[in-house]
Amino acid sequence: SGTITDALGAGVEGAQIRVIPSERGDTGKLVTADSAGRYLVLNLAPGRYDVTVAPPVGRPELLPKSEYNVVIARGEARSLDFSLGEGGTITGFVRDQEGAPLAGKVHLIGVGPDATGAPVLGGLTLMAEIGPDGRYTLTGVPAGSFILQPELYSSQSLLSQQARVTVAAGQVVEHDFVLARGGVVAGRVVGPTGDGVRARVRIVHPGLGEARAFEAQSDAAGYYRVTAIPPGVDYTVIAEPLEGLNLIRQVKPATVVDGQETVVNFQLAAGAVLTGHVTDSGGNPLEDVCVNFRGVDSGRVYTDEAGAYEIKGLAEGAYDLYFAPPVKLSVVGQIVRGITVTAATPSVRDVQLAAAGRIEGIVQSKTGEPIGGIT
Repeated sequence: SGTITDALGAGVEGAQIRVIPSERGDTGKLVTADSAGRYLVLNLAPGRYDVTVAPPVGRPELLPKSEYNVVIARGEARSLDFSLGEGGTITGFVRDQEGAPLAGKVHLIGVGPDATGAPVLGGLTLMAEIGPDGRYTLTGVPAGSFILQPELYSSQSLLSQQARVTVAAGQVVEHDFVLARGGVVAGRVVGPTGDGVRARVRIVHPGLGEARAFEAQSDAAGYYRVTAIPPGVDYTVIAEPLEGLNLIRQVKPATVVDGQETVVNFQLAAGAVLTGHVTDSGGNPLEDVCVNFRGVDSGRVYTDEAGAYEIKGLAEGAYDLYFAPPVKLSVVGQIVRGITVTAATPSVRDVQLAAAGRIEGIVQSKTGEPIGGIT
């Protein structure tokens, strides 16, 4: 039991108090503070509990507060009071470059406690809707530095944006967002005969890396379009045919200009094909063998139940192959170097993997006792 007060010592009516076992064995108990801010939680089993107080809906300026690993002994009447501090406010407008308000919401992300009370980035999250005039208001923000990011409901393609904002207790901070349209990269991917090709198109900037590439897939006629790309001069546009097409991927440079469309077209050449079968020393097919290839291109494929593999869309040149069997197969991997492939004729390379040897023994303690479970 206890009392919930604000910074002036007044009771906080309607505060929500949740008491949850620290081991998270059940959902715990939820009670509401009375008009004087008093609360009472009955029938708690002995153990450790996490106690969290959330301010009522009518007091958004107050901050929640928690106590972790509160020990309750059998028959104990534990008193635990909370004084809820006042948070700051972050407000502002979200508009496009023409000044028009944008519909959506603004997310706040910061350091806060995880389930064990340890501070982690993302442990604190708040969200505010953007009003019809474009204004958002986040209240009850604890003192500190936070990341803000708008999320739009509009189908309009605009650049995403983040901002780091610092606020003190009781402070009102204004931060506006003006979202730019960015540039557009569009074009067509065709094959050797000029017919449209379904391909994965990636637009990569060296400052962002492959993990944050902008992507699109061309349609049946080969057309693609990627919007809301930050302006820049060092972009690389990569067209990769979808799996099963024997075409060579193509890479082109591109400059992206804010508010403009950059056209990048591709005509993919026919690729070389390398196939074969992987068997053991008895001629039995080996499934799930990883075939790694490295040369002008690189990648991997796996053998099927018949031990067959097929690598399509290779640029002409010499390749090294490494056949890596799965652990379940008692065979030894093998490297084959210098296989030359051309687009004119499929290349075939069958491989027979030798049986693996085996090492066995007994693991013992210093006294000679066998020890199980050792890997």
